[in-house]
Amino acid sequence: MSDTEQKPPQTGKKSKRKFAISGMTCSACVSAIENHVGGMSGVDSININLLSEKAEIEADDSITDEQIMQWVDEIGYGAERSEAKQAGDLTLDIDGMTCSACVSAIEKKVGGMDGVDEITVNLTTEKGKIKYDTTKLSLRQLIDSIEEIGYSAKVTEDRTDLDRLAKKEEIKTWSKKLKYSALLTTPFALIMIFSLFTPNFLTKFVHTELYRSITVEAIIGIVFATPVQFWVGADFHKKAWKNLKNRTSSMDTLVSMGTNAAYFYSLFSIIYGLIVPAFDSVIFFETSAFLITFIALGNLFEARAKGQTSEAIKKLVDLQAKEAVLLEFDDEGNIKNEKKIPVDLISVGDILKVYPGEKIPTDGVVTRGASAVDEAMITGESIPVTKTEGDEVIGSTINEQGVLQVKATKVGSDTALSQIVRLVEEAQSSKAPIQGLADKISSIFVPTVVTIAVLDFIVWFILLQTGIVPVSWIPAGTSKFIFAFLLSVSVLVIACPCALGLATPTAVMVGTGLGAENGVLIKGGGPLETAHDIDAIILDKTGTITKGKPAVTDVITFDADETNLLFYAASAESGSEHPLGRAIVNHAREKIGDLEEPKEFEAITGKGIRTKVSGKEIQIGSRRLLSEINLTLNDEQEQVMLDLENDGKTVMLVVIEGTVAGVVAVADTVKEDSAKAIAKLHELGIQVWMVTGDNERTARAIAKQVNIEDAKIFSEVLPEDKAKKVKELQDNDFTVAMVGDGINDSPALAQADVGIAIGAGTDVAIETADIVLMKDKLSDVVTAIDLSKATFNRIKLNFFWAFFYNIIGIPLAAGVLIPILRPLLHETIVLQPMWAGLAMAFSSVSVVTSSLLLKRYRPPTIQ
Repeated sequence: MSDTEQKPPQTGKKSKRKFAISGMTCSACVSAIENHVGGMSGVDSININLLSEKAEIEADDSITDEQIMQWVDEIGYGAERSEAKQAGDLTLDIDGMTCSACVSAIEKKVGGMDGVDEITVNLTTEKGKIKYDTTKLSLRQLIDSIEEIGYSAKVTEDRTDLDRLAKKEEIKTWSKKLKYSALLTTPFALIMIFSLFTPNFLTKFVHTELYRSITVEAIIGIVFATPVQFWVGADFHKKAWKNLKNRTSSMDTLVSMGTNAAYFYSLFSIIYGLIVPAFDSVIFFETSAFLITFIALGNLFEARAKGQTSEAIKKLVDLQAKEAVLLEFDDEGNIKNEKKIPVDLISVGDILKVYPGEKIPTDGVVTRGASAVDEAMITGESIPVTKTEGDEVIGSTINEQGVLQVKATKVGSDTALSQIVRLVEEAQSSKAPIQGLADKISSIFVPTVVTIAVLDFIVWFILLQTGIVPVSWIPAGTSKFIFAFLLSVSVLVIACPCALGLATPTAVMVGTGLGAENGVLIKGGGPLETAHDIDAIILDKTGTITKGKPAVTDVITFDADETNLLFYAASAESGSEHPLGRAIVNHAREKIGDLEEPKEFEAITGKGIRTKVSGKEIQIGSRRLLSEINLTLNDEQEQVMLDLENDGKTVMLVVIEGTVAGVVAVADTVKEDSAKAIAKLHELGIQVWMVTGDNERTARAIAKQVNIEDAKIFSEVLPEDKAKKVKELQDNDFTVAMVGDGINDSPALAQADVGIAIGAGTDVAIETADIVLMKDKLSDVVTAIDLSKATFNRIKLNFFWAFFYNIIGIPLAAGVLIPILRPLLHETIVLQPMWAGLAMAFSSVSVVTSSLLLKRYRPPTIQ
């Protein structure tokens, strides 16, 4: 009974799971796994990335991880669950144990703690596995309890994913195989070399008959080629067999067929020669040995090149601080002790001491001290940022001057750097849409190549047998059968689906890594590909084009004195988080001091607020607020409004007890690089629009400063309508990017073909966006689009080389040029299988190297 028949009834509940897949070599492998596992009942979707070797599978909860791993194993590949460890599952390295009594002491001490569910300590491996309730115990408490009884413990470092990305195990495996394979192939190489200098002696020696078809050459071939064929090449044959059983195919199929054909024909030739002495035995064990050696060499170079594509992740991880100085306080708040602890042991609320020159251990808030902090590794800003009490700091940034005390607010996977690492990892594991083309081709590639190889053999054999191609074209000492046979083997081993499979993921991995290094986080291959097609951009005004930090410029009264107007306006806005409201509150506190808490606060979306201060009803907002409360402005008031708006200021009307008491004007200055960035976008042929909730006059004043045409201004747009503006452009056949930074930009970011969030924006905007700009600079929009173009151009170049290689290589190996070159050169030129194998091995290396050349990319200079 099959696994699908044995598994329990489906629950209807679905879950997504991630697995690390081993043994894949090309996109044909990806297609094989996706078709096999994806075809199982209960599996809704499967997405595999060749380069990161990760699979995301959505399946019914009734299907176990073990079943999925078994399905992958059935077709010759390995799978392991690669989810992050569950909270409360912990592995510790424990030092100092000498006997089972030590194990018992630790298990008794830790196991007796309230919140510890299970503890198992292994004396031999010096590891302890603990399951505990994270709401009752912290990681530091567990380690402290072990150290209290005389042992030391630390969290076991898990670099499995990093090592896999760096291809360490793969490089080690292929290095070992290549060493033995090269050693065993050396006799064949020596025979080839010596035959050039002493042909008569060597020919006579290697063809010395020991008994009928058993010659010195045959003995050398069997002794040295057999371990290469069946030990070094074992993985190829195992996977090819499993592929055959499951009616799939991959590069392993081609390699196995080609090498087995050469090896077993040689073996057959010897055995048949023993039975039929008249048979002219021809052997080419060296073909299979050289093929596997060259492929091992190519795979080693390919693994090393692939490992280099993950450098961005490794660099980010290496940025993380390793230790922290923890401060312990007495009941009166005085420091009683300070000690160094690993960053893994930091808990939220811990107070940490950071000396000059040290990395800030985790995200937090400064509780004491002042310093300049270098945040370049996160924001890309070269100028250190001044931090004082109350300011937020980012983990792994560098404290340059004074001593700081920092209260931890985020630890572990919640820190900014950890989230960046996670985002980049997910991006590098994703597929670009263009990869679908390679996947479709790869699914039929191997069967097509096998068909071509068989037809090539048949055609050449018939042409030679019928005399259409003269026998004189065949190299001396070669039969018609052997000539046609070797050509078909060359076809099998020169074809390379790997180059097609690597064309996209290697470029995406390098491109997203480059983006991270330049403060541009691109969430995967999809956005990276789409961004190169952008021909229209909508920029939110506040916080995107402007600094988003407005300040009060004018307070003009109509029916109140300035102090009262400020008091009522600022008190009313004190409950608001809107940037304009905060600007009024800050200005009032500087001018008049304390404010009053508003009562019955109500926000009127896109128009203003309504509340009560000191028993009086207060309304503050834009012109649209007037229609809400049925008020109009007189001519004088209207002119004041117009004058302020024409200066690019946002004007807030203050209504007290139904009377327009005055206005407060607020201005938000344009960022230094906005005009230059927009000019560069125009140079790239991209049309730029601006969207804002401000009135038309204010919007035009800002747009004029950055050279956006009046016709491309969306003003007085309510937050919920921003997405509609994006849709309008999309309906006019534009590929639209939306750039914003606030919660009210999220629907528009989601609607856009590419949503771009300014990194200084809100978490909601960052989660919704496809691209996140870590620096608060509009010029990075240009970098994101330019990097997308550079990466996509590299993908197209990779595809060109992959297709060009196979389009040229397969006909060349098939002997298509022989009829053309033979009359011209008076010599038959054929591509020997061993050299075809070498060409195949290095075709993948050339594609990966092409992607690595993308590392030379530099962001465009914006002047």
